Amino acid sequence: MLTANKVLLKFLAAPINPSDINQIQGVYPLRPDFSKPQQSEHGATAGNEGLAEVVDVGPSTDQRFGLQCGDWVLPVVPCFGTWRTHAVVEADHVIKIPRLPSLTVLQAATLAVNPCTAYRMLRDFVQLEKGDYIIQNAANSAVGQYVIQMAKAWGYRTVNVVRSRPQFEVLAQQLKDLGADIVVQDSELSKAETKDMVASLEAPIKLGLNAVGGRATAALSRHLADGATLVTYGGMGREPVTLSTSAFVFQSLHAAGFWVSRWYSEHPVDDRVAMWRQVIEMYDRKQMSLPQLATVTWRRSTPLAELREKVLDAVDPPDSRPGQAKKVLLFEG
Repeated sequence: MLTANKVLLKFLAAPINPSDINQIQGVYPLRPDFSKPQQSEHGATAGNEGLAEVVDVGPSTDQRFGLQCGDWVLPVVPCFGTWRTHAVVEADHVIKIPRLPSLTVLQAATLAVNPCTAYRMLRDFVQLEKGDYIIQNAANSAVGQYVIQMAKAWGYRTVNVVRSRPQFEVLAQQLKDLGADIVVQDSELSKAETKDMVASLEAPIKLGLNAVGGRATAALSRHLADGATLVTYGGMGREPVTLSTSAFVFQSLHAAGFWVSRWYSEHPVDDRVAMWRQVIEMYDRKQMSLPQLATVTWRRSTPLAELREKVLDAVDPPDSRPGQAKKVLLFEG
């Protein structure tokens, strides 16, 4: 029997994000609270993002929190621990999301991090108008693909930078099918042809999005308009952000960082719910599709040793390279 204000959840799917791996390694800013008795004795459950279904509610919980059996919910507290099949939690630790017929389990399970990172970066730093350009590196990453699709839906245009590769034309066409306007290889950023192409654009590039760091940041910044803003949200290159003095002195560049977890901590739950609804509506209107996902199915009938090996294979080594398939734990049975 559940006590008041408690809900029993059944998890349907949970992504394996690089930040989850960093948290397990102890190098991520957010960490579970090990002062809680249940965590100090048994450790903490990993996973910060995921989708659960309400399967039971405590007395009066449905009236106080609007939660009923069958509802889909997302966590609203950090370090929630989504890599599990079931959980009993406080009702205010989750929030109900619209369960539209067209919304899939995988879309809902991956809603809170990557698409919302793209959403906030496009909305919060520069007042973009229809026809304006942005430039981004790691354009084939999950966030990069969401940036392309959201920009297309909102009337912005994108210059997309990807790492040089033999099959570049295939990747470029895939990104253009999502709505990318221009796709270039990082080795081409410093070439005269690229500079001429940027100079010929109908509008200046007001916003740059950086997920790589290192010298790639400086190469990206050279194509930004005077007074533009460069937002760093990742460091896939594992090198410090490098920017020239001239970028600040002569271009009046504005540089900022973005971390979606901080945004969540600084804004009321109603703000995130409103954003989630808009992202879900974009899925419903077919304005967005998921990046490539690789599912790791977790069934109750599977022997524990086999489950352990499947999960370890999925998370070790953590694959955070842009363009690689994001892995999702899919719970069945």
